[in-house]
Amino acid sequence: MKTRLTITIDEKILNKFKEICKREGYKISTKVERLIEEFTKRR
Repeated sequence: MKTRLTITIDEKILNKFKEICKREGYKISTKVERLIEEFTKRR
């Protein structure tokens, strides 16, 4: 099951992240999910 996440993030960082995701063909939500997953696995 998927759930919504609301966060506040620096606009410059988000814009750069969006550019990279678009250029590399990632969906933002999928990329964030994978980053969170990798982070939690290391704990």
